[in-house]
Amino acid sequence: MPERNSRASKNPDVLKTKWIDREAGLDPRGKPWKRFYQIDTLGNAFERILRSKDRAFGPSLQELIGKVPFKSGIFELVRENKYQLVFQGQVTNINRKQGSFGLVAAKNESAFTTVLEAQYNHLKALQSRLEKQVVQIMRCGMVFLPDRRRRKELDREIFAYMIRWPRAFEPMGVNKNGQFEHRSERPYTFSRRDTNYLKTCLVELAAKAYDAKHKEGLDLRELYPEDFAVTHPPKGTPRVLLFQCRRIRMHITPQDYIKHLMRSSFTGRFGETSWRPENPGDFMKALQKAWGKDVANTRLATYLESLKRSPRGNKEDPYADALREMLGE
Repeated sequence: MPERNSRASKNPDVLKTKWIDREAGLDPRGKPWKRFYQIDTLGNAFERILRSKDRAFGPSLQELIGKVPFKSGIFELVRENKYQLVFQGQVTNINRKQGSFGLVAAKNESAFTTVLEAQYNHLKALQSRLEKQVVQIMRCGMVFLPDRRRRKELDREIFAYMIRWPRAFEPMGVNKNGQFEHRSERPYTFSRRDTNYLKTCLVELAAKAYDAKHKEGLDLRELYPEDFAVTHPPKGTPRVLLFQCRRIRMHITPQDYIKHLMRSSFTGRFGETSWRPENPGDFMKALQKAWGKDVANTRLATYLESLKRSPRGNKEDPYADALREMLGE
């Protein structure tokens, strides 16, 4: 991987940083994502910010290592999509205390920055509902990127934010057989049993994210497998974490949100993979765990009743029939 070491700064708070690049990431159909600036450009800009004692990024790092001068920092590009670059970072202070974090930066200004700023606000709003099932957000700010050839009209300002890096979590993927993957340096394919368990966790997570008061929840159509992170423990069950969320679906009733869950799929180069676990009982248990048994059963019954009135209601649906049977209908 190409990498760059910065020059030592006269400011003792920033002595040395290293930025590690990687080849452009691939979109769901296997094509490289487009980039709009060099990693060096972002690295130089971020160093200037840290030297300036800003109110966003520096204080976020100090939350991890204390209010002691920085000694060094490493930023490694680990994720990429159409809108953003994600760096896994580690900072060390002069007392050798270390802290791990993530830096998420928009790929460009205007629409890209707007999308990332919305994502930051969505993740921040979901903190209280999802708790440990969503990445922990820190501070945010704007990063000025001057044009490398000093053309003022090509200067830009992008949005970026920091996160507490979730240890042991790696991007989730889906293979050609519809099984989930733990995409680390040593990739691992989950068994069908564990894939269904993770689907149950995803349904629970999405249900917890639903806000009944404001009738809003995750827009599953805008979520890809890599928007989630998973663990692969040597023993025990895997865990799933919401890492990215570009859009919230508004004005959606509980029964319509259940329909949204029932019909949503991850779409990629291998086709579509349903969110639903194979066993309808696992789907019901996920809703009950998120909303409580009585509330979940009431909302599910309302959804199933709405199917009878819809044009598609007369079509055979074994999954819905199994849910009705479990509800005693």
